[in-house]
Amino acid sequence: MRLSELIKLYWSNTKLTVTEKAARLLATIALCAVVFVLGVIAFFFLSIALVHWIAMGIGAMWAYLIIGGLYLLLIGVFVLFKKRLIVNPICRFISQLLLS
Repeated sequence: MRLSELIKLYWSNTKLTVTEKAARLLATIALCAVVFVLGVIAFFFLSIALVHWIAMGIGAMWAYLIIGGLYLLLIGVFVLFKKRLIVNPICRFISQLLLS
């Protein structure tokens, strides 16, 4: 086997590997986008249902304030633990994808 053939084979293997990893990454991004959009829609309707349920007991204004406060608390938790909840899983996924 000549050196030029070996280089062509390595180049072809590299292109195929990069294509495979890019396809897996894009498929994962698309799946996450769909799950995110559907999750936001479900979360919205569940929030409205929870507000109406709470409003039966204490009134609509207080129900909306309670749910708004819970959302602010949830945002605070995500900000406090952003490295553990968001950054580390994304970095782990990308490094596993690229190094496998």
